[in-house]
Amino acid sequence: MGKLDIIEADGCAVRRAPGLLRLNGVGVTTGGAVRDPELNGMHLQSVWFTFLFIPVFMVGVYLASHPRRSDGTSDISSFRFHRKLTLRGLKAAYGRGLLCEVVAASAWTYLKEAAWVFGVIAVLLTIALPFVFWMQSGQGKP
Repeated sequence: MGKLDIIEADGCAVRRAPGLLRLNGVGVTTGGAVRDPELNGMHLQSVWFTFLFIPVFMVGVYLASHPRRSDGTSDISSFRFHRKLTLRGLKAAYGRGLLCEVVAASAWTYLKEAAWVFGVIAVLLTIALPFVFWMQSGQGKP
C-alpha cells in the first residue's frame, strides 16, 4: 500500500475548498507545500489562520493540486483541493517527521512574507518620520 493509498483511505473528500480570505495579514490562507513524487502530481498543502501575517494555528492539511491550463502547464495561482487529511493518516504514511516539514515549509513562507511587509513599513517610516519632526519643529511652516 503506497503513501497515496494510506492518505486517501484516512482523509475525507472535500466538497468545496476551504474559505481562503485574508485582509491586512489577518485571516485564512495557504502555507507551505510539501511535494512528494509518490502523490502523482499532487502535494500536501497546509492552511493556516494568520494574524498580522504571522501563523497562529493550522486549520488543516489538504491533498491538493494545481489545475492544468490548455497548454498543459500548471496554473500555480489556483488550487484544487482533493482531500482533507488527518494527522493519523499523515503519520501512518510519512511518520512523525512530516508534520515538522509542513510547519517548517509554512514558517519559511510566512517569514519571507512578513519580512517583506515589515521591511516596506520600516522604509516608509524612515522616510516619513524626519518629515514629521521637521514639520513639528516649525521650520516646515510657510
